[in-house]
Amino acid sequence: MASPGIFFKPQAPLDEADVSIIGFPWDGTVSNRPGARFGPEAIRSATLGIEDYSPYQNRDMARLAVHDAGDPEFPFGDTAACLAMIREEYMRLSPKKVAALGGEHLVAWPLVRVMHERYGDALFVIQFDAHADLREHYLGVRESHATIMHLVADLVGRENTASVGIRSGTAEEWAILRNHPRYYGGAAGLPLAAFSELGRGLLANRKVYLTIDVDVFDPSVMPGTGTPEPGGMFFPEVVRLLQSLEGVDIVGADIVELAPDYDHSGISSALAGTVLREVLLLMAGKD
Repeated sequence: MASPGIFFKPQAPLDEADVSIIGFPWDGTVSNRPGARFGPEAIRSATLGIEDYSPYQNRDMARLAVHDAGDPEFPFGDTAACLAMIREEYMRLSPKKVAALGGEHLVAWPLVRVMHERYGDALFVIQFDAHADLREHYLGVRESHATIMHLVADLVGRENTASVGIRSGTAEEWAILRNHPRYYGGAAGLPLAAFSELGRGLLANRKVYLTIDVDVFDPSVMPGTGTPEPGGMFFPEVVRLLQSLEGVDIVGADIVELAPDYDHSGISSALAGTVLREVLLLMAGKD
């Protein structure tokens, strides 16, 4: 395990924690630019320069007991073994609410499976992403960063998912998205303002999992990712969407696809760290 450290907070024992963090530094199926394995370390480092207080939620990280479980060491080259390890580590930390730091987007797959085993039909998955990730196979591989949301939709039902910010995909993926009643923003989705209706209605009695691919942001503010896509979102838009989920029971989350080596300014890591702050405060809920 890597040495943990997050938001200058003292380490809380797992049994006393409000929320837990774990890093999954793995990018074994990445097909464009590699480097997401360095994301967890970069996010942790960035949080040391980010204020604990969120003016968007009027809440402070100082009130949270946070357990940072560090990062497991992966047997690179063996996707099945890595996914099994991710599942094992995640199960060890839950039933605490856990925010996972990727790593590539496929790390979300074993996490969603654990949540589905626990909550069944009550689980609802929200994807923030530039890419649809709805392929059945990619280069002959079923479990890939390009198939993660196809896997998730097959497991929980497409009606129990929402997608935000999608602006890239195959013709087949776009045929699915254009018929999805909960696709927001991006190239052809519903207005972002409609997203707030989820928190006030459909999600009121659901268990929600957030999977946030940082390439949902525009490359001008998030160059540090493996597959940047023009036309993305900006932080004020994303934070408003997250604010609309206040009061929703967010049972798990991941922040994935930060590849910090492509952004020597550190802006991308700082943005991902600020998103982490907002997500942790949402997961913990109000005092």
